[in-house]
Amino acid sequence: MTQRNLAVELRPRRLSEMVGQDALVQDVRNMFSGGNIPISILITGEYGSGKTTLAYILALSFNCTHQKQFGEPCDYCLENTEAFSIIERNCALMSTKDEMQEFLPTIRSYPQFGKYRIVILDEMQQLSAAAQQTLLKEFERKDSINIFIICTTNPEKINQGLKDRSTVFPIPMLTKDCIARTVHNTIAQCKMPPRDPDPLIKCLQDAFVFSSRLVVKATEAYLSGMTAERAIVSIRDAGEIDFLALYKAVSWGKWDEVRTQMEKAKPVDATPIKMRLSAFFRSDLLRAKTINRAALLASFIEALGSASAVETGLELSMVCSVLYKICQIVNENKKPIVIRKVA
Repeated sequence: MTQRNLAVELRPRRLSEMVGQDALVQDVRNMFSGGNIPISILITGEYGSGKTTLAYILALSFNCTHQKQFGEPCDYCLENTEAFSIIERNCALMSTKDEMQEFLPTIRSYPQFGKYRIVILDEMQQLSAAAQQTLLKEFERKDSINIFIICTTNPEKINQGLKDRSTVFPIPMLTKDCIARTVHNTIAQCKMPPRDPDPLIKCLQDAFVFSSRLVVKATEAYLSGMTAERAIVSIRDAGEIDFLALYKAVSWGKWDEVRTQMEKAKPVDATPIKMRLSAFFRSDLLRAKTINRAALLASFIEALGSASAVETGLELSMVCSVLYKICQIVNENKKPIVIRKVA
């Protein structure tokens, strides 16, 4: 039988197993190898970039006393993670001040095993301002034995006081070379018949799928017999917007098609839309051969970057407004902005 979920089965458990993150790994080692123990760690990155994976590696590394190098927890600790006090909470399900006040007293006792209790707060941007302020007071407790690891796709929505008290590690998306390495590694480690990886690698790169989790999921779908194109489609959840179709529609100024895609978007999609479209436009900007086209693309990137708001619903509305204006500009120029070939 094959693994039930390759993205879970092949998830890195040590820093040395994180593909394409050499600079990040070195930064983490430099920060903590000397025994420096933080109050809080803030991990930022796009969906599927490996935020929670890094959080769990750190959680074990702060408690494992057998590791020869920080970030390389021993086999025994990896197989007995339940012995340590590692608490994970999705902030989307614990977003209010009252819920935070109810949660904090439950983590003030000393852990039964391990020196530190690790509290992983995922989707931190979902916490209300009042809840974040309540959490900030916990960071200032002198008797705390907790290490908080905050994961977020949108650091702009994190309380500045929390940021100031946190050691920040941004996780970059995979480069094109790392996409290829991840596909090859996945094929080598899984228990499914191998296939030529090149068609899938090209499709992943063309579609700007730079999330390690999604690359693994697409590889699993490809190995199951799907075409490379269908494998890319399969990694999108039902109802999720098609970023490549959205990019194509915006680039050609086709507002009706843009509207069709944006009707599928949820408030939490605002940041991924901005990041993914900005990546497309950045690539086009680097290929632009005229000053006018480069200037237009630069203005699109700046407009997307400025579409920010504390409230996610408002932010999505701002993104819609920016895309509408881009379509108008494209139509005024009488020709599409797109530079790369888009199927």
